Amino acid sequence: MNGVPKCAILESEMANPTACDASRGRFGHSRRRIAPTVLLVAIAIVAFVFGSGWIPPACASTIAEAKMQPDWSPVDIGGALVSVAWESSLYVESDDRSCGMRRDFAGLSPTLPARANITGTMRTDVNTGERYIAAETMTTAATSDTVLPLGIIPENLGGSDWMYAFGTGAGQMGVAGGLGLNYVGLLVKKWGWLIPFSESC
Repeated sequence: MNGVPKCAILESEMANPTACDASRGRFGHSRRRIAPTVLLVAIAIVAFVFGSGWIPPACASTIAEAKMQPDWSPVDIGGALVSVAWESSLYVESDDRSCGMRRDFAGLSPTLPARANITGTMRTDVNTGERYIAAETMTTAATSDTVLPLGIIPENLGGSDWMYAFGTGAGQMGVAGGLGLNYVGLLVKKWGWLIPFSESC
């Protein structure tokens, strides 16, 4: 190489390791090997997705379907009846009152009676275990349909677990010691005798 001994070139590179930074990474490894490595990782991911039978979560279109999905699953529900509305959250129910759920949002609450079209992702309230929709978009429209509360006895308030999976958050956790159907998210009306828990109540 223009008469320069090969050993001199090696000694020069060892004395000045930054001389080859344009083509080498730390410890002299060639950066050209990064691209094939990334390609192999991408191929491995594709092979896992299509070869293992794993299917991304479907976009739920009903309240019941949404509740059965794990956290962070997409939701696109149309025409859900609004049962209760506050400043930052509301509750929607299916027409047959079999399932209801909270929806959190930022903005003005709709005037009832109303129906809502909601897109967002499923989440679980870490404080209560209640499933809810973290909404991305929501539109509402007036309707003549109203939601009547379900009558239940106090012992059944909240109910037991419904399709609940601890690992993914899918389904809906019941209340401690809950009995019967799961009522979390539904508009209910209960009755019974009011008995003081203690004299300080």
